[in-house]
Amino acid sequence: MTLHVTAKDASLVHVRVGTEAVADGVPPWIARRREGQDVEAAIDISQRRLFYRYLEETISEAVARFRDRSDRIAQ
Repeated sequence: MTLHVTAKDASLVHVRVGTEAVADGVPPWIARRREGQDVEAAIDISQRRLFYRYLEETISEAVARFRDRSDRIAQ
């Protein structure tokens, strides 16, 4: 699993499992900062949790698919 950002757009998070791109997105707190928006702490915490949960679920599903692939190199 690889999580990275590029120099061109450091706010956009890219996630790959093996050779498959499984997620791309701008975290909500980064998007708000870019737009100059403020939110209550509770909203910020909630949105961060949702973003992290999204990443966790997406990565878990992709890892399961990767493990089930017949063309992957056996370890």
